[in-house]
Amino acid sequence: MHERFHAHLSVALAALVALAFAAVGVHPAPPQAQARDEADWARIQAPVALSLPRDHGSHPKVRTEWWYLTGLVRDEDGRRHGLQATIFRQGLDPRPAAPGDESLRARQAWAAHVAWLDVAEGKLRHVERVRREGLDLARGSTSMLDAKVDDVSLTMDEGGAIHVKAGAREEGYELVLVCSPTRPWTRHGGDGTSKKGPEPGNASMYLSATRLATTGVLRRLRPDGSWSETKLSGECWFDHEWGSSQLGEGVVGWDWLGLRLADGRDLMLYRLRTKDGGVLAQSSGTLVHPDGRLVHLSRGDFAIEELEHWTSPRTKGRWPVRLSISVPAHAVAMEATALAPDCELDGRASTGTIYWEGPVVLQGGVQGEGYLEVTGRAGSLEARF
Repeated sequence: MHERFHAHLSVALAALVALAFAAVGVHPAPPQAQARDEADWARIQAPVALSLPRDHGSHPKVRTEWWYLTGLVRDEDGRRHGLQATIFRQGLDPRPAAPGDESLRARQAWAAHVAWLDVAEGKLRHVERVRREGLDLARGSTSMLDAKVDDVSLTMDEGGAIHVKAGAREEGYELVLVCSPTRPWTRHGGDGTSKKGPEPGNASMYLSATRLATTGVLRRLRPDGSWSETKLSGECWFDHEWGSSQLGEGVVGWDWLGLRLADGRDLMLYRLRTKDGGVLAQSSGTLVHPDGRLVHLSRGDFAIEELEHWTSPRTKGRWPVRLSISVPAHAVAMEATALAPDCELDGRASTGTIYWEGPVVLQGGVQGEGYLEVTGRAGSLEARF
């Protein structure tokens, strides 16, 4: 769920995004219209038919959507790098434009996050973008994956490979990647929808490409203004999630894991944390076998225990950086340890959230690697999503 809702359901950026987009000339619908139109957003309720590649594209009838790439790669010298490229879409008005509407009234708001971690250095460099739709500054096709926010783009070619271009010039780098799925797409949820609360419609559509063979280049800006290029190769994980409803009542944050196990299986887990210190019953996961067979995991099928934390000197957020993870019925018992403790991303200028997102290595009974995302540790998300 990477923010996704990043466990990835980040379902109502509207008020926060509206504030951020005011700085770039966005004029959302008046508050009374926004309240009136809540019921006009399409909600996700099973059964939902899926049509690919169309459903890799944008779904403007639902309120919130994101496309999310994370991965661990190595350069030619064997040095490890963590990568993230994300595009968010937030619907602000579900109604089609009518005669007399203001030309600048925003119906879709877009944001992007890009992050690069040099693991040996332990330094995360990240940027964010925020735009209203139009003028080729932000867009999303409704027939295929073709999304763009400024200099960040995610597109899918006819063979199913995902092409990533992620600019971060202000931080001195750019990413250009080609990510090719090596197994079928995963559709999460026991009934084909990913539950985020007990009420009807508290759900999203959630798809993942859990193993993407990745090649590309990391371009770095030299002091003289020229660019160096470092070749990269490794594996990435790609999520696409969309929905309209809010998180379940009392949810203050989530923890999400996307893990590639050395035995060939993949594991996605998310737990929705409540303000009373509990975990929402709708927390769940998916175990993906090498042949593509899926096993849906309910809340009682897995356990996550926090073993070590890192406290941010900037936000005072206290983030878990070492976890014990077990799925007893499927012989999974391991620890996930962050490759760098400071993977805090401050997205308050775009999505309004502070979260932790970084690569982890798996040790113990099962080996492997993946990514961890945590929200709600530097302020509750309860009033936001």
